[in-house]
Order: sequence, then structure tokens, then C-alpha cells
Amino acid sequence: MGGFIAGITAMVVLIAWGALSAWRMIGTMEERFATVGQQSFYFAERLQQTLMRLNNLMLRYLTRQQPEDWQEFEQNHLFLQTWMYSKRHELLSTNERRIQTDLEQVYAEYLAAARRVHQLMQAGRSDGPELADATRHFEAQSQRMAAKASELANAHRQAQQALLGELNTTLSKLHIMVIGALLMLVTAGYFLSRAVYKDLIAPLRQELVHSRNLLERQQKLASLGVLAAGVAHEIRNPLTAIKARLFTLRKGLKPGSRELADTDVIDQEINRLERIVKDFLLFARPSDPVLERVPAQVPLEEIARLMRPQLEKHGVRLEVENAPDMYVRVDLQQMKQVLMNLVQNAAEAAPGGRILLRARRLQAPLNGKLESAVSLEVEDNGPGIPEEVQKHLFDPFYSTKEGGTGLGLSIAARLIEKHGGVLSYETRSQQGTTFKIILPEHKGA
Repeated sequence: MGGFIAGITAMVVLIAWGALSAWRMIGTMEERFATVGQQSFYFAERLQQTLMRLNNLMLRYLTRQQPEDWQEFEQNHLFLQTWMYSKRHELLSTNERRIQTDLEQVYAEYLAAARRVHQLMQAGRSDGPELADATRHFEAQSQRMAAKASELANAHRQAQQALLGELNTTLSKLHIMVIGALLMLVTAGYFLSRAVYKDLIAPLRQELVHSRNLLERQQKLASLGVLAAGVAHEIRNPLTAIKARLFTLRKGLKPGSRELADTDVIDQEINRLERIVKDFLLFARPSDPVLERVPAQVPLEEIARLMRPQLEKHGVRLEVENAPDMYVRVDLQQMKQVLMNLVQNAAEAAPGGRILLRARRLQAPLNGKLESAVSLEVEDNGPGIPEEVQKHLFDPFYSTKEGGTGLGLSIAARLIEKHGGVLSYETRSQQGTTFKIILPEHKGA
């Protein structure tokens, strides 16, 4: 009997030791994955942003031919060069370090091409074929730099794939260990084996699946950020050139002429394109919030003061309900941006109606657990949201407004997620809609 109990005890200890070891291995892999994600990806993203800045400065220099534009180009170039060298040690995979070495060589050729353009401009050959050839060569080198930056981002994704593969291998080993232990314990008692599996293994497996889904979602969002930066680069360059040419054309047009009116329309559409690009970048790569502790009532009252005069002109009443003392940690500017979007949507949904802003305390599931939270709410008395629209309400680029980008609610949801909260809504036909920004309540001083 003593040997039987000792055997069961040994099996339980073995299972517990295996689960703990696997948990530690998975934790180590997640830390490595996070390190690659935070260092390697942001290196590629920062590189693409600074390269876009250098290209815009060179285009401005070619357009305006002002020495201060070239000086700014040189300053940004020195910053990028110094920053690239300082980040060498943060690239963890061999492939990323190899690409970074190639990138430094391509960058040297890119700078040489830029300086050749500058030399021709200084020599007064701004209209000759040599400058045109030099400009085309510079653009080619810029494309090579962009390609290398994209290659670096791809190398980062490959590193993530390798780490996910190691996570899968760890899970497979854990499965083998559990099955072997369970087979040995079948004769000692089915219910004991079931209890061990339920109490130790099932939670670990659920946590791993959750972590894997979270990592995959972060990878998709990171890839979307790289895509957004590339799209913005490809769109903004021709837009800048079009705006410069439009500015020149407008100088030669007579006031009140049809041609001048046409240029006004073109200018408006260019501004609309720039707004779409800006919204897309904000959705794909929202900035991290700078959190501060504020009363929950503060952002509601500030939005009311800001928007009430304009809404009253359109017959919409904006009211703020008094709330008990509650505090949240938010980026006040980002929170005002979200609230402004929700209030504007409510005003469009309920013309001539009423909008109520309020804050209230509740219990809500946040970060995987039920905790004390604060709900900042925007309620209107409009017709409600149709069922077919609700299915796509937070989908990017889905809009029921003419001329809308369909990114407002998607951006709002991403910003609230950055605060550790959620954006939800309740709607009833012909009775109105309430959007709720649910945030953790901050009770500390």
C-alpha cells in the first residue's frame, strides 16, 4: 500500500514538475518573442519613417532650391546614420544583422546620390540633363533603401515564425509527457488522473492558446503598421509634388476665373487624400498613450464646452450628468479625440435631438478578469443602429456617411484598447444608442 501511494505521489510530482517546466519554457519563449517584436520591428519601422522624411526634404529642396532644406536633409541624415549604428546590437537574428550590414552599404550609395544632386544644384545646372539623370539615380537608390527596410521587416516576421515553431514544439513535448503520465496512472484511478489533468494541464493549454492568438494578432497589427508606412510614403510623395505644381499654377490664374475655381476643387481633394492617409496611419499604428490620473468627469466636461456651441446651432442639446468622484488613468488628448468622434456621430444620428454625457461605476471584465471600472457614456435619442450596420460597425473602411473614411470607430476602439479598456455600445430601435468607453477605475492617489 505504501508503494502504491508512493507511486501515485511520484506521478503527481512528475506531472507537476513537467507542467511547471513547460510553463517556464513557454514564458521564456514569450519573452524572446516580445524582445524581437519590440526591438527588431520598431527598428525597421523607425528606419522607414526617417527615410520618408529624407525623401520629402530632397523633394522640397528640388522644388524650392532653398539652402536650409539641404541643411535639414544633412541633419536628418546624420541622425539616421548615428541611430542605425547604435541599434546594431539590438538585432537578434543572424539574418537581420546581415540585412542591416547590406542596408548600411545601400545607405552610403543613397547619400552619394543625394550629394551628387546637391553638387549639380550648387553648380547652377538645375535645368540640365545631368540633374535629371542624378535625380532619377537618387530615386532608384531611395527605392533600394525602401526595399531593404521591407526586407528587414520580413526578416523580423521570419524570426517570429521560428519562435512560434519552438512554442509548438514545447507544446508537443508537454502533450507527450502528459499522455505518458496518464497511462501510468490509469490503473491507480481514473478520477485521480482526470483531476490532475483538469487542475494542471488544461489551464496551461488555455493560456498558451490565448498567448498564441495574442501574438498572432500583434504580428498582424505590426505588419499593418509597416504597410501603412509604405502606403503613406508612396502616396505622400506624389501628393507633395502635385501640391507644389498646383501652387505654381494658381499664381498665373486670374481671380474669379473658372480655372482658379477648378484648382480650388483639386486642392480640396488633395487635402481629403491626406486626411485619409493620416487616418489610416492612426488606425494601423496608434501612438502609445501618456497616462495621467484625472477625474472621470473632466474629459466629458471639456468635450461639452468644446462642442456645445456648434451643436446648438444645429438644434442639438448636449448635456453632462453629474457623477460621483471617480478617477481613471488616461491620455486626455486621445480620450477627447474618441469622445469627440462619438459625440459627432450621435449628433448626426439624432439631428435636433439630445445627447447625454455621463460617467458611472460598474463591474466589467477587463484584462481577463472582473474588476471595478468606469464607463464614460455618450447617449443619444436617435433612431438606433440598424441590425445590418451593427455587424460591420467596427470594421475598418465601412461607413454609411457620404465621403466618410469608415475609420473613426476603428481608431477609437484601438485607442481605448491601448488604455486597457474596451469600447462597446447598446442600441434600441427608435429609442437611441449609447456608446460606452469602459476603463479600469484608478483608486490610488
